[in-house]
Amino acid sequence: MFGIGAFELLFILFLGIVLLGPKRIPVLAENLGKALREFNKAKNSFLNEINNDTSGDCAKEVSHEVPSVYQDSDNKN
Repeated sequence: MFGIGAFELLFILFLGIVLLGPKRIPVLAENLGKALREFNKAKNSFLNEINNDTSGDCAKEVSHEVPSVYQDSDNKN
């Protein structure tokens, strides 16, 4: 998982418990869950809007903007 072994994962969890304390970890996990849920809602809303676009305007706009983004990133390097 992301190049992290079992020992490293346990060490990170141990540091989290030591630094945050056992009372703050559930609150942190709850807030992280809420943030991920909101991100998924926004992602699904965006994908539904793209898929439900009957005229194809969104696809045309995105297809015109994507090459310019790549050109801008090439110019910065």
